[in-house]
Amino acid sequence: MDKSKQIGGDHYAKHKIQPWDIIDEYGLNFYAGNVLKYLLRYKDKGGVEDLKKAQHYLEKLIQMEETMQNLEHTLKNIVGWADERGLLKNSTPQAQMMKLVEEIGELSVAIQKGKKADTIDALGDTVVVLNILAAQLGLELSECINAAWEEIKDRKGYLNEDGIFVKEQV
Repeated sequence: MDKSKQIGGDHYAKHKIQPWDIIDEYGLNFYAGNVLKYLLRYKDKGGVEDLKKAQHYLEKLIQMEETMQNLEHTLKNIVGWADERGLLKNSTPQAQMMKLVEEIGELSVAIQKGKKADTIDALGDTVVVLNILAAQLGLELSECINAAWEEIKDRKGYLNEDGIFVKEQV
């Protein structure tokens, strides 16, 4: 792609380094990329309005990061709880898999009966068991989720009316 080309003004093109080069280099997500974009252009294009846009995206980015920190903290607390009760040392991944199947069964019943509170409880219990299982295997649940995301994020396709996911042919 021609990096000197800009559509709709010259507020980026006149700089040596384009915002998208920085965004790509640092692997910034949508919100962080927009913060950067609005900060870099505010003097040349939108002024205070662009600063307010940057602030808006920054607030959303902070909210997302705090949520992720809370989730990571909770996952670590679960592993600590399991360790204190001997589940990491005195149990096995096979036993934890049996517990997982039990929790999935409870989740299935809750969904079939349409009981939201029971569904929340069973879904939470399932994640707790998966987290403990990952710890027993020397893994972190977040790394497993990230690996799965990296594998599926670029998949194309759709769920048809028969409930079958049809992959796009490459």
